[in-house]
Amino acid sequence: MKVEVSLAGRSTRMGAYTQYYVFTKDGEEIRPHRTEYSKTGRHWSDIYYLEPGTYYVYFTDITNSGKHNCGFGVLEITSDGKVELKHHVRIPDEVIRKILKVIEPCECLKPKLEMR
Repeated sequence: MKVEVSLAGRSTRMGAYTQYYVFTKDGEEIRPHRTEYSKTGRHWSDIYYLEPGTYYVYFTDITNSGKHNCGFGVLEITSDGKVELKHHVRIPDEVIRKILKVIEPCECLKPKLEMR
């Protein structure tokens, strides 16, 4: 049974930007099945259909004022279809290395990643 998961993104004229990337436990990127956009195109929802289990996420989240809240997290889907996204969760270094081959991390994370 696949569960629909919707992850919201945005890109405003004021500088705010939010985007999620989903990965398997092996660090392989999972592309959204579709993306639904608002009328302005500045907000969207990436729609995934995922089996119950644990997935990793990388997210970029920048506020209008320029504050960064970027990082890694865990997306858990239970067998009864409940979805929980936990931000700023430590994930295995080997998975991070695989993810960094696919995406370019935000500048705010580079010093933290170099220390690992």
